[in-house]
Amino acid sequence: MPLRGTAQTHRLRVARNVVTAHRCRSSSFPGRLFTLLLAFAFLAGPVRAQEMEPRSYSNSPIGTRFFLAAYARSQGGLSFDSSVPVEDATAQVNLASLIYGQVFEVFGQSAKILGLLPYAKGTIDGVVTGAPASAQRNGFGDPRVRLAVNFLGAPALSPAEFASYEQDWILGGSVELSLPMGAYRTDRVVNIGRNRWSLRGDLGASVRRGDWILETSGSAAFYTDNDQFQSTSTFEQDPLYTLQGHLVYEFRRGAWLAGDAVYSFGGRTTLDGVKKHDRQKRTRFGITLAVPISKGQGLKLALSSGATSRLGVDFDTFTIAYQRVWAE
Repeated sequence: MPLRGTAQTHRLRVARNVVTAHRCRSSSFPGRLFTLLLAFAFLAGPVRAQEMEPRSYSNSPIGTRFFLAAYARSQGGLSFDSSVPVEDATAQVNLASLIYGQVFEVFGQSAKILGLLPYAKGTIDGVVTGAPASAQRNGFGDPRVRLAVNFLGAPALSPAEFASYEQDWILGGSVELSLPMGAYRTDRVVNIGRNRWSLRGDLGASVRRGDWILETSGSAAFYTDNDQFQSTSTFEQDPLYTLQGHLVYEFRRGAWLAGDAVYSFGGRTTLDGVKKHDRQKRTRFGITLAVPISKGQGLKLALSSGATSRLGVDFDTFTIAYQRVWAE
């Protein structure tokens, strides 16, 4: 009975927002319903969930440091349950990231730790009960720290020793922590930051045969609750699971090309105890090209697109990144 009462209260609240959205036709925000609905699918991590990561489990000389500056542009549609009065919803996200990392030794195998700081600018457009709506946000996202450790097949080697290294099988895992430090205001539903902690664990394998490398990995992301959603509400999310596969071909002089596939599922959300019908089920494919431009410097280009999507985002994404590597 208490849960049923909570659901009725929630439906009344949504109904009031529908009326408000229909009456309010200002150029910036014609109604809270639009922002409430899009909050579950936009600027709360969909770009992160769609990241493709070829060569995550590879070996590098101990002491190697690297810096990346990346820019990604994502755009596409947003789909909702048929009961939601939102039509023709689209979004554009511009994401800039700075990444720094270092390779070190753990129990005789190579490992690396890296930190990432993102900055995002995004726009949402759509039609709510016949009224056009638009929202814009920009600011720093939640920083992330990742520790990746190889368990087998990636021995800790100096730069001189690494020159004769040949990969066979590599098994490894990683843990990534997202800190709730991004731009967040409790009086807004759509925010760049998520105001919650998240932890993602990953296990992966990589095998090389000639110039070809086959990689596969699986991960699970877990989230704490955001108990300041719209100041007084509590937003919860179930774990999100992701499977990745990459087929990489290595050219001479360090260039490589990868075909990428990602499948994500789960991540159903709950607002004030009321479960939403927004369990994700998404498939994406892409290609990644890495090209050295000089000693210790390189460029990475990536394109990806959604093949199937059940609710949420369906983005096409272009990424370009500059990398600088130093080896002791």
